[in-house]
Amino acid sequence: MNSNLTLVNKISLLGLFALLAGTGNGILFALVFALTLSFTALIIRFIYLTYESFFSQKTGKIILWAAGFAISYFLYQLLPQIFQSQAVHFNYYFILIGATPLLYAELNNKSFSNFVINHLLFLDLMLAVSLLRELLGYGSILNYQLFIKAPLSIAAEAPGAFMIVGITAFIYEIIVEKLNLERKIKKEDSIELESEVKV
Repeated sequence: MNSNLTLVNKISLLGLFALLAGTGNGILFALVFALTLSFTALIIRFIYLTYESFFSQKTGKIILWAAGFAISYFLYQLLPQIFQSQAVHFNYYFILIGATPLLYAELNNKSFSNFVINHLLFLDLMLAVSLLRELLGYGSILNYQLFIKAPLSIAAEAPGAFMIVGITAFIYEIIVEKLNLERKIKKEDSIELESEVKV
């Protein structure tokens, strides 16, 4: 991926499908969606690092993607039974989290803190987008009606989701800039690289 992109840009683009598909049915669904994606990513990462030499090859990468689909399909079958009242929201899009590029980004990066930061940032983005879509698209927060008429009904639809993701990403850009999060990650990466070179 283009190194000129910021951390928020990368997370937004790699998790775009999940951000769009997983934020249309309320905050609970968005939270479950984000956590299951991170759980799947953790398993994929563990599998990759355990058998790195095999999965870095073309055949291995295909098998790894298949494993992502398999884990996602298992979760797709399991979660509606746990969240019975929300089962209607666990549609076939849920299976496709196994193919989300965010799962397979920087697999060879051994820094676990980077992995955690990326997925925490994604979780925050997912919840913020879901919150904004519900507030603007339906006029409610956690199904508590705040507005009689939705302020921006298009936010509940797919075209509005793109707009909300863009606005949210812009706000997060400012927050990440203020916290110097990106510089900290790059510094940590360079320290880790230097230690590997010395070894």
